Amino acid sequence: MKTTVHALLGLLLLGCGPGDSDDDSPSSSRGCPGNANVEPASALELAAGAVTQGFICPIGNQHWFRIQVPPGQPVLTVELRNDTPLSPVKLSYTLRAADGMTPVDQPPPPASGSGKQILHYAHCVPQPGTYYLQVQSFGNDAQDTRNPFTLSYRTAADPDPGEPHNNDPAGAIALGGAEQRGYIACKGDRDFYKITLGDGALLDISLSTAAPTPGLNLKYMVLDAQMGLVAEEAVQTGMMATALRTVRPTREAGTYFVVISDLGAGSNLQVPYVLRAATFAEPDVNERPTRNDSPEAATLLGSWTCGGGASFGRMAYLASRADNDWYRINLTGVGPACQAVIDVSVSWGTGGQAVRPQVSLIYPDAAVGMYPGTACVKDEDCRFLRQDCAGDDNRCEYLGNQCDRQARKCTGAAVCLPEKFCGVLQFAKQQTTAGPASVRTAQPLVGAATYYLRIRDFESKGYDPTTPYALAVRLSTDDREPNNFYSPYQVPDNSLVRNASFAMRNKIMLGETVTSRIGYERDQDFYVFDHPCPGADCTLSVTYSTSQPSRVYHTYQVEVDGRLVAGWPAPPAVRGTAPQVTNEVFGDGVHTCFYASRHNRGPFFLWVSDLLRGGPLWDQDTTYTFTIRKVQDGCSDLCRKAPYNCGQ
Repeated sequence: MKTTVHALLGLLLLGCGPGDSDDDSPSSSRGCPGNANVEPASALELAAGAVTQGFICPIGNQHWFRIQVPPGQPVLTVELRNDTPLSPVKLSYTLRAADGMTPVDQPPPPASGSGKQILHYAHCVPQPGTYYLQVQSFGNDAQDTRNPFTLSYRTAADPDPGEPHNNDPAGAIALGGAEQRGYIACKGDRDFYKITLGDGALLDISLSTAAPTPGLNLKYMVLDAQMGLVAEEAVQTGMMATALRTVRPTREAGTYFVVISDLGAGSNLQVPYVLRAATFAEPDVNERPTRNDSPEAATLLGSWTCGGGASFGRMAYLASRADNDWYRINLTGVGPACQAVIDVSVSWGTGGQAVRPQVSLIYPDAAVGMYPGTACVKDEDCRFLRQDCAGDDNRCEYLGNQCDRQARKCTGAAVCLPEKFCGVLQFAKQQTTAGPASVRTAQPLVGAATYYLRIRDFESKGYDPTTPYALAVRLSTDDREPNNFYSPYQVPDNSLVRNASFAMRNKIMLGETVTSRIGYERDQDFYVFDHPCPGADCTLSVTYSTSQPSRVYHTYQVEVDGRLVAGWPAPPAVRGTAPQVTNEVFGDGVHTCFYASRHNRGPFFLWVSDLLRGGPLWDQDTTYTFTIRKVQDGCSDLCRKAPYNCGQ
């Protein structure tokens, strides 16, 4: 009885027309047009260039088509599509061999989105003969009784003269400097080339097309002899002609493979690619015998004991893409008893326009006192440091000055240093303008035994194998540091220094002559003095000077009880080289007014910086000097006038 019922049900399904039912629910199979070609044995014969249609229904339905690939035409292009803006079915197909079972290629992914679907792919078949196309819904979880699919295919010769031999390393074509032309003719096509490089050589790769290649986003990979990935690069779109040119370093002498393919599953039979590859010697002597691309292989610049001054220099190249040049300085004695500053500059002179350099200062987050530091084994251990910052960047002073709000930890340099402590990225600065490449910064040193410098292109894209850069490093002491809150990326709120411990460390006396300098980028020097006439009014003066003309425009400001009460001199309209200031006086009671009011509680904060609170310039060779004095008790006549209102 069951057999009879099943047979009758099958006849009803075969007899249904597309207009017999509007029910597309998963439980219904009504409304399905004829579905006789549901297995290889019942496959429909489909000729090249012919177009056929069908419906994916009921759920789990398959359509099989038998096709023929003639000799000399191994490129089989299949197009499966529909013309509806909305269908519950995601079209999919599989190309199978003559046995009806073995897949010839991975099924292409379904079209993304919910609009009209077009699957258009080329496949390279291994030999002429019979093949099958199996069409179905991706996932076999939907049906569509209203909207048919359309299927067609064509065959063509492979225009690539290297095929089929160079589709694996064994058939790789040797690169001898001459250009090589080829095609990515089908989905998954890969063309292998090989080249022999000497010790320390660089590989110059050029991959281009003369016209756009829609549907084909060209990609190259550089592999070593063990098929390990050395480098790769791809264009994001084939809607423009390809023009990739890159110089890459290699790990060691030997044979390397250059593999050309598509970024995804695209192909193009009309536009050939052009590959050129050449090798030349690494011009940077610091990269030999071992490349200094890591902290372990950092080039030693020298050693310095705090107390005097020292300078180090190197000539080097960023000669290849993603080149990182690491340098190391050994330090002794830097700490509370000997404060110091490092000044680093990198310059390509009038060249290096393709490079946007970045210089980074990195030191190990070693154990200090009760702080255990951040130990590590690998770079992945160093995303965060052990310092808990509770979401406050200010708690990461000298530790990168950045707190991760979720982890509540200071962020590290994401590098495990040879000392087996995580690196602290104290500061990084890059060039932000076009033109000749150069970058310079100066920063205070912490009491670390080793400092690492990393020189690289900011985006790891730019390089210049013909123009060297000059690295200059200067180390010097700065006895009055730290007399501010260290925040190299922005000017901090000065409330960070309004506390009793800071005031005690940085207190000065009336009549005391203070000499210091703006020694590093965004340096601010804070000084604290008590109210000179508590409970009364008195007139003050400040005598100030510089040791020589400077690029720093030294600016002074005074604050008391959270309010700015004085500032001098006014900044220039256009910054130039600041002149030498000799025995200038502010608040002399004759020409300018500076006073302490009986209403002030104090203490007074005086700070010196470049061009108002933390400007970008510094000068380690020029000192400023100032002395604060009380001119008289009470208020001068000038200070009684608006807007000063002394005595009010």
